[in-house]
Amino acid sequence: MWFSHVLTIYYGNLPHETGFLTARWDNGWKLFSILFFVMCFVIPFLGLISKTGKKTPAWANAMCCTIILGHFFNMYTLITPAFHHDLVFPHIVTVVIVAGFWGMAFSVWLATLKSVPMLPITDGLR
Repeated sequence: MWFSHVLTIYYGNLPHETGFLTARWDNGWKLFSILFFVMCFVIPFLGLISKTGKKTPAWANAMCCTIILGHFFNMYTLITPAFHHDLVFPHIVTVVIVAGFWGMAFSVWLATLKSVPMLPITDGLR
């Protein structure tokens, strides 16, 4: 998402839009910007480059969780500097709201899992 912002600003020659990016790079937000890049690209790339890393379900799940957490930092870095110009660490209310949404999504997933078979009925593996 950040790459699309930078590419649009560079290709469209929109220097007045660089304030959006500099606000997310200054005042201590650089840590979150680097953190989500590392968690969404560097760690999964290096972790899934080997054949065994891709075939191990526990390792693939760990990489998925890393990407999801990195995406949270991405959204946090996109939204929060618009309201707080100085670095603000996630408040407990933010963490509880995110956990509540994940709980609701998990409960919908479980309800769907109970009503719909995981494998198609005409799969041929049965």
